[in-house]
Amino acid sequence: MDLTLCSGVVRSGSTWAFNVCRLLNQLKAEQLGRPHESHFRDTRSLELTLKQINQPDNQTIYTIKTHTITQNVIDFLINHNIKNVCTLRDPRDCVASEFLFHQESIEAAVTKVLNTIKFLAVYVQIGNVLFIRYENMIKDPKQYIKIIANYLDIVCDDKVINYIYEQTNIEKSKQISEQLTSQPKDTFRQEGNDYVDKKTYLHTGHVQGGQVGRWQTDLTTEQQAYVNAQLKPWLDLLGYCGFVI
Repeated sequence: MDLTLCSGVVRSGSTWAFNVCRLLNQLKAEQLGRPHESHFRDTRSLELTLKQINQPDNQTIYTIKTHTITQNVIDFLINHNIKNVCTLRDPRDCVASEFLFHQESIEAAVTKVLNTIKFLAVYVQIGNVLFIRYENMIKDPKQYIKIIANYLDIVCDDKVINYIYEQTNIEKSKQISEQLTSQPKDTFRQEGNDYVDKKTYLHTGHVQGGQVGRWQTDLTTEQQAYVNAQLKPWLDLLGYCGFVI
């Protein structure tokens, strides 16, 4: 079984990492003459998918994005030594992005971030994880595409790196998310009032600029104080207290 899991905190660049892995694994599949599938899976459907693909004669290469996992998935990752590309970001920026993207309460955004950030400690214990810090990736995405390729043991030249960058950069991602409903109807699906591209899993309005430190400009003083208080243990642990870019 050949599987790459793309995990991470919500709004931390996990969709970018998923699409980089998707394109790299697609290249690998083409080189080996094997099929490739890419999916987003929520907590329970991930368990079911892993059971379905865990067959000794399965030659498909998989790229799967998720945010939350169960103990069964943890056991699976350990027992099968699955490669995991995990993104993280200043949790306050994750909250600000989630808050504005979904137009929900600041409390709901904090809860969603906490529900995904807690798995970082689990991934450290599991091992065989490539952690990517958003603030570093956004400075030099091509370098991090190379890092991911090396982690996945995929050899590719600068031409391939440049192609993947062109397909996954902020400008391209924004273009995809803004033009979803003008594409053929079989390329996207509707989720409530939202639309999602079936290939990249980019949503309408998905890309909001990607600024670092946006929590300081996009949240009110009261919201900033609340977010800092709620996330302080993780800010300390991840080194974001006094974090300087």
